[in-house]
Amino acid sequence: MKLSRIIEGLEASTTVAIADKARKLISEGQDVIDLNIGDPELATPAHICAAASAAMQAGRTHYVTSQGILELRTAVAKKLKEENEITADPVDEILITPGGKTALFIALITCLNPGDEVLYFEPAWVSFKPMIEMVGAIPVGVSLDYRKDFGIDVEEIRSKVTKRTKAIIINSPNNPTGKVISATQLKFLSQLIREKELFMISDEVYERIAFAGSRFISPASLPDLAGLVLTVNGFSKSYAMAGWRLGYLAGPRSVMKEAVKVAQHSFTCVAPFIQLGGLAALENSQDFLYVMIQNYQERRNYMVNALNKIKGVECSDTDGTFFLFPRVEYQSMKSEELAKYLLDKALVVTTPGIAFGSAGEYHLRISLTAEMAVLKQAVARIEAALY
Repeated sequence: MKLSRIIEGLEASTTVAIADKARKLISEGQDVIDLNIGDPELATPAHICAAASAAMQAGRTHYVTSQGILELRTAVAKKLKEENEITADPVDEILITPGGKTALFIALITCLNPGDEVLYFEPAWVSFKPMIEMVGAIPVGVSLDYRKDFGIDVEEIRSKVTKRTKAIIINSPNNPTGKVISATQLKFLSQLIREKELFMISDEVYERIAFAGSRFISPASLPDLAGLVLTVNGFSKSYAMAGWRLGYLAGPRSVMKEAVKVAQHSFTCVAPFIQLGGLAALENSQDFLYVMIQNYQERRNYMVNALNKIKGVECSDTDGTFFLFPRVEYQSMKSEELAKYLLDKALVVTTPGIAFGSAGEYHLRISLTAEMAVLKQAVARIEAALY
């Protein structure tokens, strides 16, 4: 029996595959340091867990509206207004989803027709290209140059726009580079989107993990982009809730009316007790965030300095996220071979840059979701393995 040609043609997730291999080595008793996966090492704050538990005990375990409970949508709308300067009506412009990844997929399947082209910037999160392909659209990667600090090239992106281009995906702060799209770059993109009548899908799952000196701007807050932006966000990174699978999609009423249909015919609804955990996250003290961001910034500062001391390693500063994306020149090894070498030789798990597109070749993604002592040990192992 023949299966879907689209699904058969998809590449498996490199990050998940490497994580599975690392778990296998750990289960065998190997002293592995895992710097691969994007899951905060901290426990979900106790008050969030308590709220979800209390909701279950109170019987909040049945179906709810596919849009998400109104209490959470209202809290999300308040957050978007106060922190991102985005106005979204909680009644019909916000959809609660099982994770930010589902929110992104719903945005794509709602806006695109088979054959439409979608632009995205490489290095790019590993699921952008496969998701675009799964809905029958055509992914068009726009390569960014590490020598230009992965900045957006105006002429390069214009050259990629055709009559079939329907949308542009941006991810800021970016996974894997940690870069934030500047106000100048965003202004250019907004002009292009208006001129070509495109949608923008803005993946903002790391927006709260932005370091001192960087300025994150939500595209939907710009008047020039009113009605053209779908904002994707979630709770996984900011509140150490990766396993909870809780996210949201916000956008213009005309689009969200159709997006809800996708929810109705796929996941039906997010479990209400999980949503109430998210509500507790938004409505209570945000001190957890500040401590977490400070920790990541301290780890970033140490790791950038330590990695740059290793011969053949070039690691630029980042604006946010908990990732670094150093370029590593070692015996002409490409990134996949190098990642396997470091796993075998140093028992350190990294992600090969090629997983994020051709612009990521010769780079490795390194996660900062480990204690400082573990990161220091990892750097020592990497240096010993390379020289």
